[in-house]
Amino acid sequence: MSRIDSQQAGVAMVLVLALTALLTIMAGSYTLSMRRELDLARNIRDQAQALALAESGIQYAQMMLLVNDQQKRWRGDGTEYQRQYGGGEFKVKIIEETGKININKAESPLLKGLLESTGLEEEQADEIVDAILDWRDNDEFARLHGAEKSEYESEGLPYQPRNDSFQTIEELQLVLGINPVVFSELERLVTIYNDKAGIDPTKASREVLLAIPGVEPETIDSYLADRRKAAEDNLPAPAFPVTSEIPFEQQTDNVYSIESQGILTTGAMATVFTTIQTSTGKARGPFSTLSWKKLFGQRVRHKRNVNDEQGRAS
Repeated sequence: MSRIDSQQAGVAMVLVLALTALLTIMAGSYTLSMRRELDLARNIRDQAQALALAESGIQYAQMMLLVNDQQKRWRGDGTEYQRQYGGGEFKVKIIEETGKININKAESPLLKGLLESTGLEEEQADEIVDAILDWRDNDEFARLHGAEKSEYESEGLPYQPRNDSFQTIEELQLVLGINPVVFSELERLVTIYNDKAGIDPTKASREVLLAIPGVEPETIDSYLADRRKAAEDNLPAPAFPVTSEIPFEQQTDNVYSIESQGILTTGAMATVFTTIQTSTGKARGPFSTLSWKKLFGQRVRHKRNVNDEQGRAS
């Protein structure tokens, strides 16, 4: 082979190697892209299945609320029910709205107890309590730690207090001092759907009962155990063992909040929160839906310290 032929062969070999490397990179990139698209499609499929599972839990809970047998009917006291279904499981909690704190009726001691039970310091709790009361009252006079129009303007906010009742729980997020973490702690414990200023301890969750000032957690846990035993024995719930300045008022409820979490064996999760009301008159079904919210890819939130995020409170 001549020198020229040898050089040409060398160049050809280099070109072949370069082309091979380029094709390898392109093939690898294509494979990676396809793998990512397959993962994305799999995640979308799993989320859809988890959501369907959570929605099945809502439907199942509604059915169990209609069971005539008191022993078999699901309770509205926050008890967690779990069922295997459709390649995964759903976990359901039902809370009667009478077991929550009415954000439009509760007075300062109960609101302060609620906020402090979530981990807020007393000073910050006082500020938020007064801001809540200023939001819902019908005057322009700010309380000692509260906020009316001028305080919202000084914070650069493009709105002012309603000076009327809260229309939704989500409206709490507009109140000065309530950051996203504070709201996330409150939203499952408060309601606008009962008309009492106090608590119905026969239906309240542990978190709501912790809002009662001066009551030890051990007392609450003991009461909840007694209440659960009474329900299992088909007996009326016992009276709350501690007297308080907070009014205890038993109520008949027709509004329920349901939290249903769908979990697949793959780990995909979806949660549905809904508020339903017993239908009356000529309604098509036994319940009507008042609110509906869904979350993907996360378990029910764990307890957090609301002081970790100051948000607007700072």
